[in-house]
Order: sequence, then structure tokens, then C-alpha cells
Amino acid sequence: MGRGFYTISVDVGNATLSVDCFGMTQLFSNDREITYDVSTDSFYDESNEIITSIDLFDDPIGLQPSPPVDFICTNGNNNGSNPHFEWYYPYEPNRSNIDPNWPWDIKYKIYRSENFGPFYCVVSNLTFTKPPLEWTDYGVSINSSGIRYVYYATAYTDRSPESDKSDWTRVYGYPYKPFPEPTNNETDSSDIEHVPSCTSLSAYPNPFNPSTTIQYALP
Repeated sequence: MGRGFYTISVDVGNATLSVDCFGMTQLFSNDREITYDVSTDSFYDESNEIITSIDLFDDPIGLQPSPPVDFICTNGNNNGSNPHFEWYYPYEPNRSNIDPNWPWDIKYKIYRSENFGPFYCVVSNLTFTKPPLEWTDYGVSINSSGIRYVYYATAYTDRSPESDKSDWTRVYGYPYKPFPEPTNNETDSSDIEHVPSCTSLSAYPNPFNPSTTIQYALP
């Protein structure tokens, strides 16, 4: 019952038991004990009454969400840009009728793999109050001849386990390390002190044909 969002049917003999999670009839916080009696071809609950269906309702926030839907990179062929991702919130057909904050209590994690290596979480605690659901990876610059990056997303709440993986998407690129922005238009004197200057330079034979030796000295 960990997922708890869909109707489950169990057929034994000629008897069928239908379990509908998020029904509004009964509450549960522990396991429900259901018994099938082969001699009567019937299902029984804890009170030994014959049942054909059971409705279960529990705190929806505590149950595992479904994965994010349609997780894609929207600019995977745009060389020089940072990969931008969009997706839809998990599809739970009954949950919005029970949890008024659904789906905005959901948080998201994005995982990334580099060159067929292991996946690791690159961002978490992504929250939204309205669409679109999107995120940009400023650590990667897209390049069609670059290395292979694979991404997927998961959903979770503060009181629920993490969802299964979304569909994965792939881009090619390189680690993005932008040049630092200058603080002003003046040259920093500390940079000048670290620029080496040549104190001597000679070459022989000079002119050379077909080769020469160049000697130089740095402070």
C-alpha cells in the first residue's frame, strides 16, 4: 500500500477483492488483515465478515509520489547554452481531491551522470507555486561534440519517500566555467605583478635553416 493511488483487484477462485486506495470510507495507519477462505471461496476482514471490496484512505502526503512526468531538455541542440529542463508534476488522479495543497507541496531532485559514470544529485529542494516546472544546469555548457550527460528527476515531500525515477534525457557538452566578471575597468595591479617578463632571449644559428635553438630566461 506504499503507493496507494490506484485500484487493485485480486482474483482467487471465483472471488474478486477490489482494493481502492484513497476511498473515503475507512482510515488506516497500519496493515489491514484480509483472509481468503478456499472452502467458501470468499474474502473476510478482521471481523470475519465477507467482503468483496475495501476502501482505504491515509495521509496522502506521507505516501510515495509518482515520478515527474515528461522530463525533457528543451535546448539540447543549442551549442554554447546551458541545458534547460522542464517537466510536469506527478500525475495522481485522486490526490488533488484529498490534499488541497497538491501538487505544490511536492519538491524535486535532479540527478546527473557524466560519461556513463554513476548518477549523483546536482540539485534538491526545488519547489514551485505554479507552472512552469523548470531548472537550468549552469554547470554544463552544451556542445554536440562534448561528453555525454544524462539527467533524470524525482519527486518527494518532507514526509514521504522519494519517487521512482522520471524518464531520463541526454545532452552533450563540457563543464561550464565562466570567466569572472571584472569589478571595474581598471587593471588590477596584483595581476601585473604575477605576469612573468622575459629578461633575455637568444637564438642560434640565426638566421636558421632548417632548425634553431632558442634560449630565454625568466625572473
